[in-house]
Amino acid sequence: MASLGKTVIKGGSGKTYRFRVYPLGTKFRKISGVYVITNRYHNEGTGYRHKTLYIGQTEDFSMPIDRHDKAQEFMQHGANCICVQSDASEDSRTVKAQDLVAALHPRCNG
Repeated sequence: MASLGKTVIKGGSGKTYRFRVYPLGTKFRKISGVYVITNRYHNEGTGYRHKTLYIGQTEDFSMPIDRHDKAQEFMQHGANCICVQSDASEDSRTVKAQDLVAALHPRCNG
């Protein structure tokens, strides 16, 4: 599936992270990175907005998100998008995900 666009998300450190936005259920190649599960909605006058539901990191984006242990919880809260950023370093992915969780306090993390 084609990307829905890009978004920038700010972490607790003040650092910004750029993500590509895709519909939930998009099939990806086997790459590593950080991801943000969101409810994307249209906000009149300001375009599309994202309500962050979960932030994580993975070694393999090709694994379907519906196999995630919190997939049902995502869906209960209206998940419809996944924002992804490629990153091969596990240490870097962990730091980024923690920084984003600290800023956004997603309801499905924890």
